[in-house]
Amino acid sequence: MNPDPSARPRVYQVGVGLALRGAEVHAIRLATRLRERGVAGGLIFTYDHEPAADARRRGLEVHVVPKTRRGDPTVIPRLARLIRGLSADLIHTHLVNGNFFGRLASIFVPGLSVISTVHNYGDALVAVRSDGERRFIYRQDIWTSVLCDKVIAVTESLRTQLIADGMPPARVVSILNGVDSERFDPARVTRGALRAELGVAPATTLLASAGRLVAPKGFDKFLRVVAGLRGKGIDAAALVLGDGPDRDALIALARELGLDGHAYFPGYRDDLEQVYADIDGFVLCSDTETTSLVTLEAMAMEKPAAVWAVGSLPEVLAGETAGRLVPHGDVAGLVDAVAAFATDAARAAAMGRAGREIVENRFSERVQIAQTVDVYRAALERRGKRFRWEAA
Repeated sequence: MNPDPSARPRVYQVGVGLALRGAEVHAIRLATRLRERGVAGGLIFTYDHEPAADARRRGLEVHVVPKTRRGDPTVIPRLARLIRGLSADLIHTHLVNGNFFGRLASIFVPGLSVISTVHNYGDALVAVRSDGERRFIYRQDIWTSVLCDKVIAVTESLRTQLIADGMPPARVVSILNGVDSERFDPARVTRGALRAELGVAPATTLLASAGRLVAPKGFDKFLRVVAGLRGKGIDAAALVLGDGPDRDALIALARELGLDGHAYFPGYRDDLEQVYADIDGFVLCSDTETTSLVTLEAMAMEKPAAVWAVGSLPEVLAGETAGRLVPHGDVAGLVDAVAAFATDAARAAAMGRAGREIVENRFSERVQIAQTVDVYRAALERRGKRFRWEAA
């Protein structure tokens, strides 16, 4: 039994840290909120890239256990040594690589609690070379889950999938992704700064899409949607938020589509609440998604959404009061969905209000953090460890 229940736990998020994407943002937010509660710990990455730099800018404790090659087995003993040296009580692993290395390292750290989050197998396996390799990595994540105290699925549909594929139901819990509805609050942000920065006229329908600029995210389809709207006589412009290997090709495509002066590529932005204040709608053309934090953030800012009905997005937009669901691959359908609210200010405003209500009621970061802490607490108490989790 832990002799001092007023002591603070030491909790570390373990991930890859290759790029600042949804899972990495999620881990950094968790570490930030835990620090606000007085919880010790930080983050461990296998790459010293933008996520590590972002976490350091936030004043978080960051450690890097570098991979020397793909599937580097030496990460496991080096990670185990680091975790022992940090006197960690619990690690929370993210994505298939973070899950694999963190779970196996835990074998060499007696008494360590392990929580894993499964974010989205589709995104995590984008770079996998073959269907056979994809299936093996997926099965590997199922098999090694026996080393976890608990596995968190970020949607109920993903939890159902994991159970169907072999994870014991008692081990898997769903905790919905959440966004900071206080930060993303239209009442707290002044409009106009982004449009002034980019030179976008107040009357232009500015549509945004956000994410890593890679083929599965469908930014080429997004540009075609905006071109389709302009073909209907709607003064629309595209705001492509993010960066990645397809950036130059997307800029070239925008020119081919006649979007010179109507497509903007500002890269990653850390002021998304300010950015979303100036858009008129959010469009998502991904081939695969879980909850999509960027969509939820736009909804929290009272912006209507038009998305392809993939992953759990039908759960997010059930009833379509806050936006429109379009069958995957239907670019013309997205054009029509956006045109419906782009030409009807009252409809767009009603969708925006409904979107914020959905976020506050179902996808709040506050609720997500509280539920995650409950999972941590239960895992540690099963090992006879009791800690203080609340802020002083």
